[in-house]
Amino acid sequence: MTFQLSIAASGLPAASYYATVLSEGESLGKTAAATCSEEGSNLIWEQLVVVEAANVEIQVCKSDDDAVVASDSFDLAKIAGSYTKALGKDTSQGPNVAVHATEPTHDQLRLVLAAKDLPNTDFATIFNKNQKTDPFHELFNHLGQKVHISHRVENDLNPVWKEQSFSLQDLCGGSLSCPLRVTVYDKDGQGASEYIGNCALSVQQFLDGVPTPLVKGGQPIESAVIFAKQAELLPTTTVSRVTRTTLEAALTAVSNLEQLKEQAVTLQAAYQEAQTSSDAAKETAQQAEAQAETLAATQATAEAKFKETATKAKALMESPHPLQGQVVLALAASNLVDTDFGIRNKSDPLYEIQLDGTVLLQSERIEDDLNPQWSTHDLSLTAFRSLEDKVKVQILDKDGGGETTPLGYVELSVNELMAKAGGDAMTLQDQPKQSTKGALIVKAAKLQNFANTKEQAQALKEECEGPLQTALDEASAAWKAAQDKAVEARKAAAELAAAALAAQEQSEAAENAVKMAELVIDE
Repeated sequence: MTFQLSIAASGLPAASYYATVLSEGESLGKTAAATCSEEGSNLIWEQLVVVEAANVEIQVCKSDDDAVVASDSFDLAKIAGSYTKALGKDTSQGPNVAVHATEPTHDQLRLVLAAKDLPNTDFATIFNKNQKTDPFHELFNHLGQKVHISHRVENDLNPVWKEQSFSLQDLCGGSLSCPLRVTVYDKDGQGASEYIGNCALSVQQFLDGVPTPLVKGGQPIESAVIFAKQAELLPTTTVSRVTRTTLEAALTAVSNLEQLKEQAVTLQAAYQEAQTSSDAAKETAQQAEAQAETLAATQATAEAKFKETATKAKALMESPHPLQGQVVLALAASNLVDTDFGIRNKSDPLYEIQLDGTVLLQSERIEDDLNPQWSTHDLSLTAFRSLEDKVKVQILDKDGGGETTPLGYVELSVNELMAKAGGDAMTLQDQPKQSTKGALIVKAAKLQNFANTKEQAQALKEECEGPLQTALDEASAAWKAAQDKAVEARKAAAELAAAALAAQEQSEAAENAVKMAELVIDE
């Protein structure tokens, strides 16, 4: 079985020393030389030693003459399986020796991050027809802190960024499953960065090489993905802060047990207080983030409403048909001229409504009737600029052969036409016989589904410039304030979480020191 050893000693005279690990007289490895600058102080070798043996002897030797100044035997399997994973001994030569034993660990991640099928946010120009996105990314740790900004890869929708190494503790708190966040941007030269999208994934997903979809606004960006082209955990090579604390506790355990117990109680209380503050800050940060998300949705709704109204106002303002709807007409005539020949033949009238010479509506033909009453018809208003536009209501006699003879006309505006509904008959102009008193009767005329697009556009424009703009400004300001508050809350939560973690490490180290002292005494 393989063990990773951290070695320390105390009670040494000031000099340079190294530690060597032996099994059955054969050297399995040793540390680099380190100097004990003050007599009696603790000496912890930074370099780890990896061995494949369960029972070993550890010797502390002087660097100048290789003289053994302290040695003792250690059961590494028992130590690695213990609560503290450490053991200190008072050697027969006088100095104390402590060892911390675990299975080999990793504390670094070597990563080559890549992306595939990124959207092209750039536009080709006559100077560069192959212009494409110039992506870079930002990496955020499990606490939401930005830990890395990559270089920019020019004109590449499938970028591979440079290799980077990260501390697992800083990146994910040592947990391979903790979610991290990668945010991708497009940066053109010295211009502003354009947000492309982001994704959440863990160190374990990096190691597995699993492509993770890039999302924007909660929706996947087509086939765009982020993945680790290379990901490797690097073995721990130096003593960690926690291990160092544990070794120091082991070296002083025998003579300071009661003092260590009191210290452990004090540090445990400090840790509980720090953890309570951290939990409260985390909850505050979550509430701030939730509020920011709610206000972001409100801002997005206000912005969408503003854009929708502005677009509608623009479309209405540019519409070639300022009026919409129709006038529902029921017309009749009286005393029309008889232009047909024969005792029983009379005029067969119909009417046309014309605007600027264009026929907008033609009624049905009524045979042999000088006092016709035509059926109801709809006059579309799309060709009109306003209801004051003049129309010509022309009455015609249409024979079976298709020829028409004018029987007279009336010119009036749409408003006048509606005003005449149910009123007096209007004498026709330009009748074939001057003595004829032919007249047009408006039996009914009313607007249906009427809308003035110019007025609508103006109302919508005023709405955009007034209440909608105010609502958008207020929503944007509230969102920005909530974002700032959430950032500050996350920062405070991260700081308190770090403080709680440090307090926890100190508390655990103190508990380990007590347990170590008890183990040493048992020995």
